[in-house]
Amino acid sequence: MGNENYQHKSLIENMPTAFAHHKAVYDENNQPIDYIFLKVNNKFEELTGLSREDVIDKKATDVLDNITNDSFDWIKFYGEVALTGKSVNFQEYFAPFKKWYQVKVYSNEKGYFTTIFNDINERKMKERELKEKNERLNNIFNNSNDIIFSLSWPDLQIKFVSKSVKDIFGYTAKEFKEDASLLRKITHSEDKYIHKKALQKLKKTGYAEREFRIITKEDNVKWIHDKGKIIYDDKNKPLRIEGIMREVTNRKIAESKLKYSQKLYKTIYESAPLGIIIENEKGDIIEVNEAMSEMSGYDKEELEGFNIIDKFVLPEYEKLAEANIKSIINGENLEYDIKTPTKNGEMKYYHLKETNITFPDDSKGIISMHIDITERKMAKEKIENQKKRMENTIEATGAGTWEWNVQTGETIYNEKWAGIIGYTLEEISPTTFETWKKYTHPKDLEKSEKMLKKHFNGEIDQYKMEIRMRHKEGHWIWVLAQGKVVYWSDDGKPLKMFGIHLNITNRKKRIKELKSQYVFQKKLAEISSKLVGINNDNFDHGINSTLKEIGRFFEVDRSYIFELSDDKKYISNTHEWT
Repeated sequence: MGNENYQHKSLIENMPTAFAHHKAVYDENNQPIDYIFLKVNNKFEELTGLSREDVIDKKATDVLDNITNDSFDWIKFYGEVALTGKSVNFQEYFAPFKKWYQVKVYSNEKGYFTTIFNDINERKMKERELKEKNERLNNIFNNSNDIIFSLSWPDLQIKFVSKSVKDIFGYTAKEFKEDASLLRKITHSEDKYIHKKALQKLKKTGYAEREFRIITKEDNVKWIHDKGKIIYDDKNKPLRIEGIMREVTNRKIAESKLKYSQKLYKTIYESAPLGIIIENEKGDIIEVNEAMSEMSGYDKEELEGFNIIDKFVLPEYEKLAEANIKSIINGENLEYDIKTPTKNGEMKYYHLKETNITFPDDSKGIISMHIDITERKMAKEKIENQKKRMENTIEATGAGTWEWNVQTGETIYNEKWAGIIGYTLEEISPTTFETWKKYTHPKDLEKSEKMLKKHFNGEIDQYKMEIRMRHKEGHWIWVLAQGKVVYWSDDGKPLKMFGIHLNITNRKKRIKELKSQYVFQKKLAEISSKLVGINNDNFDHGINSTLKEIGRFFEVDRSYIFELSDDKKYISNTHEWT
């Protein structure tokens, strides 16, 4: 039932003709004085240029300029239909829009009426032109777009066919008269049998209708609806066949689309990977689809007839669920995520989209669509946990983080990144790839760009370099820059790269100090080995050579050897290198 209403609503919304439902307004004498728009469809908005917001719950006199000045009294006419319940098909010129419309108006409830209409302005203009032409030609049969024909009986020779036959078939009336079998020849091969059946019925009942496809002279396929009737003389002897043909291609296409839509919606409802629940205004489950049954673990019989809260809502969410039902029934559309128990007690996460519907008895209901997001939710929680651990690690190590959109140059740095070079993030904002280049040592920048190119080309798994960056105070600091492209385009281009910066200045200083100590120790060992076993003759020369090496090692202008007196009160310069 809910599914039928859903399909019916969808049909109205997407039907190729305009639809509008109204309430008539009467005065104290029960005379119609206005009407109010209650519902309209998409085609209504397209044909009139008025949106739902423009018309719903508003009077015609407020929406349609000069409707009361129109030569045709629309308000009175529609008001009478709403009172009598009659159904009327008519065409009329609507002055407020300056257009002709084909209108069907009917009333299923006293005081209310529904209109279904099409814009026939273009057609009316053509008919007027055709009429004027026909008047000049004095041919009343050509006053219609339909094909009027007359056949002899029983040889079925064409005695008359209106000129409109060319508009539909592409062949002239003359061509049909010259070849009585032309219609059969141009009939679609799959529909030729229809002519034989129609002729049999015509012989039996004197009347026959048929719908068949023809191939026009321009090789277009068109649908034709045909009515034929035998005309008898006063002795009941058949004289001729008279009939009318009408092209119904658009109608057949619409019927085909409607059948397809109905089948499609049914297929979607039963086969869609999302669960669908139809509820009444109290939250009682009217219908569920197979997907919902499978996701929840319940058979359909275990759900239909039970309340949604009893089956799917956790105790802590009952108040919220009751409020949501009221909101939806009152016209609010809701979309949210919720945790729900299955039949076996397992918890699942669903993304819900809920909206109200109207059943055939005008009662309100709810259609609720469920998408199982349990895996996504769990994965998100896992990612959040990983992210938290990563943030803690970054906080503990004092690392600066960076994200780089390689194609746009957009970058995102954290506060630590800016702090490493002595700035706040606000001081260096807005940030781009050029921000990094601005503070990087030119020589290291060139090396970095080569390393990045290798990474982008897939030659190395990640980018990792020790670079110098200028501190806010003017000195250079050493930074370990490390990163990796995480997202690539389909054609292999780097999209997003993530990485960190670590301040390794102190480490670099310690390494340098250790290297200096090592070289000094090595130099002392070399000097010591030269002085071992030196004799008195070469002593002064050896000492001077040693002072020379020490001076050059430390890059000084002079080096000395001082001798301390025995009483430690005096020192004297014994050797000197300059």
